[in-house]
Amino acid sequence: MNDTLQLQEQVEAGACQLFLKGWIDSSNSYLLETWLDENLDKGYQRIIFHCGELEFVSSAGIRVFLAAVRRIAALDGCELAFADIGEQVMNVFAMTGLVKLIKQVDG
Repeated sequence: MNDTLQLQEQVEAGACQLFLKGWIDSSNSYLLETWLDENLDKGYQRIIFHCGELEFVSSAGIRVFLAAVRRIAALDGCELAFADIGEQVMNVFAMTGLVKLIKQVDG
């Protein structure tokens, strides 16, 4: 398994798609937190986290996703969605209850 996290964004028409690859754990969850801090004030109408290449999410990653859900819900006119959630990550989302708080879309 790969213990790194790679973020790749695509922006078009007021929407930002963030492609996540690798793991999110306590050693690298700050990368996603930093991305959120730097990008939430850009006025995106929609942010989609693509999780198809996300192999593992620890409790630190769940904490960042939960914070993202809350922060984006507080923004007027911005929607957060998750796409391409793999089985292993979906199991973690389900076990922690995060799956009940997120919107899932087709990738």
